[in-house]
Amino acid sequence: MQACRENDEWPAKVAASIYAALDFVAADPAAARVLTVDPRVHQRDSGSAYFGMIERFANLLDAVAPSDERLPVSSDVALVGGIAKVIGDHVRSARVDRLGEIGPELVQFALLPYLGFAEAKRWAERPTQRDSRAGCRSGR
Repeated sequence: MQACRENDEWPAKVAASIYAALDFVAADPAAARVLTVDPRVHQRDSGSAYFGMIERFANLLDAVAPSDERLPVSSDVALVGGIAKVIGDHVRSARVDRLGEIGPELVQFALLPYLGFAEAKRWAERPTQRDSRAGCRSGR
């Protein structure tokens, strides 16, 4: 969620973070493969890098998304885990070049429990989402 601190609207921060993750995977598919595909990383009991990554991103989502607006059946860990699963499937299937196409769907998936379908779809379809993150960099 640090991908775009200068944008005050939390849904834009979530969207920028998703696009930053997709950019990372596209830029370094080998590293993404280790994080999402390597069977050793999925061992929950060993403090795996995979589950650590899921928990860190879920904590970041929890920090910006209003929890009182979340639907009661959702959890940040489940949302982030679902996004990681989709990205991992693309990495395993050697479809990293198509990740840019699924960005809006992942944004909608992440925002749906907080905003409802219509508002999540509106944020996912914003033409400025991908453009607005151009000035966003981690650590700023």
